[in-house]
Amino acid sequence: AAVSWWGATHVAGVLGADTSSVSGPISLVAALSQTPVLSYSATASSLSDDDTYPTFGRTVPTDNMVTSALPHILIELGWKACVVVYLNDVWGQNLVKDVMSAAEPLGVRVQAFRFESGQRESMQEAVRAARDLGWRSIVFAAINRE
Repeated sequence: AAVSWWGATHVAGVLGADTSSVSGPISLVAALSQTPVLSYSATASSLSDDDTYPTFGRTVPTDNMVTSALPHILIELGWKACVVVYLNDVWGQNLVKDVMSAAEPLGVRVQAFRFESGQRESMQEAVRAARDLGWRSIVFAAINRE
């Protein structure tokens, strides 16, 4: 029903959403009627998959720009491992995947701990687990939505 309504409104395009977690589902629905979706801040690299998101576009680079640089920065600092504490959503999951993909060929170890949005205890557990590893470099990946 939503798709037939969507098509009946003659929508020329959709501007937004601001997060990858919302842009993905919107793009899937919009693609059913070949409606373009343009995001000004969704950075998850998974949204670049033209087979899955054929009508999605963005005005910002993907997280690959940051994640590909991170292992090189760690090596320059003399570190061979890092911990990533991340928000368990589409953006955070893709960020961790991209960091691990960039780090592996360079021999940089990555250990990731996720936490759930809005769950303080979940975040504390992830931070505690990261601390208990004893590694010196920690990347904290989250978004303040308030």
